Amino acid sequence: MMKKYISWVGILSLLFVFAACMGDDENSATYYTTNDTGITAFSLSAANQYLHTTGSEGQDSIYKKTVTVSDYEFYIDQENSQIYNPDSLPYGTDAKHILLSISTKNSGQIFLKNVANDSTFYYSSTDSIDFSSPRTFQILSLSGSFYRNYTVKVNIHQQEGDDFNWHQLSTNNLFANMQAMKAFAAGGNVYLFGFNGAQTQLYQTAENDGQNWLASNQLFDANAYKNVVTRGDDVFVLNAGQILRMNAGQWTVMGTSSELKQLVAASATELYAIGQDGSMMVSRNDGASWTVDTQDEGKELLPADAVSFTSLPLKTNDDIDMVVMAGLRNETAYPSDTIAVVWTKLVEYSDYHREYPWTYVDIADDNNYALPRLANVVIMNYDNGLLAMGGSGVGACTKKGFDSFYYSQDGGITWKTPDYTLPTDMNSSNVFTATVDSQNFIWIICGQSGEIWRGRLNRMGWTKEQNEFLKVRRK
Repeated sequence: MMKKYISWVGILSLLFVFAACMGDDENSATYYTTNDTGITAFSLSAANQYLHTTGSEGQDSIYKKTVTVSDYEFYIDQENSQIYNPDSLPYGTDAKHILLSISTKNSGQIFLKNVANDSTFYYSSTDSIDFSSPRTFQILSLSGSFYRNYTVKVNIHQQEGDDFNWHQLSTNNLFANMQAMKAFAAGGNVYLFGFNGAQTQLYQTAENDGQNWLASNQLFDANAYKNVVTRGDDVFVLNAGQILRMNAGQWTVMGTSSELKQLVAASATELYAIGQDGSMMVSRNDGASWTVDTQDEGKELLPADAVSFTSLPLKTNDDIDMVVMAGLRNETAYPSDTIAVVWTKLVEYSDYHREYPWTYVDIADDNNYALPRLANVVIMNYDNGLLAMGGSGVGACTKKGFDSFYYSQDGGITWKTPDYTLPTDMNSSNVFTATVDSQNFIWIICGQSGEIWRGRLNRMGWTKEQNEFLKVRRK
């Protein structure tokens, strides 16, 4: 009996040991020979940048500096096995010598395919990689049975971001006889309202054209060119006491009012005009009716000539827009003015919004960067701020015409000259107009010469790639 008992104990012990060994082998196989693999983190660790410079005697030279590439985040599209940086590296970055940092799932081994063929070699974080073209990384699973390929593209800007490139599109004789002009961009088109000495004429061209201009059959009075505002794809015109709205080429009468002197600005929900008595007025129903708007200073400080406006979101609150209006006071009444007048208005779109008054931008005596009193001054929303340009100085202002742009980042209080410049070959008089289209191109249309120029700050044309995949954070 004892012998049988010992035999059964021995058998059970062997079975227990065998089962335990099987369990260890199974766990070991799961850990050491898994087929699951992939790239889980990707970043750059080092790269150089080569830039051009001009010496004191005008000679060109190239110098090298280190780029802090670790700040540029990469995205992984796991579904399509693609990796890229949506924010491109700076212009001049050496694409052929870049160091990387890569992490893989389950410690998968990293191989890199040759550019010329499908052969691979083992990747080392100390070896620089040539990314002048997309590269394929192969991640081998720990089991050695499976692999996954990723296409990696390192985006590098091919232009210097702060360069401004201008192109003369055409010379149009239709505009040579214009005595005053205002241009606006809306709905994929550029519109020119020009006063020919008797009436306002309207022409339009597609944003991607500029060579061919179509004349409108709509009739306008002599003052209509300075009574135009845009809002989204809509164009509003005060014409012979009527508020007209154009959308997709169709004109509609929105209202009639004898109280209005000049249509001057618009926000996403309101239209603004200066009344016959010189006060600001507002319409909240597309011009059907008007009421007196509030303002914090007297109407004698409102602009009378060369009135332009723009609207941009408040940097601290997306639910509030800032409408900025600029222009000149009457030269005969205020001959000693040297600066333009600038007004702002906050427009809130929340459910419990407040009504804000028009606020005069008071210029302190020690402010050396006020907007000059320039002929036909135009302000535009550009490069996360306000951009202005104009012809020769008016009244007591002695500034040269088209000498530079003026740029403001504080709502029109200070206007400094940016690095980018106007077209050097532009032949323009004080009869001109300018606008910005939906592709961030600035259009300058000149009277007398009939020149049409289009230009853009390079980085205003850059687009970011899709980034809704797995976001890879830096280590």
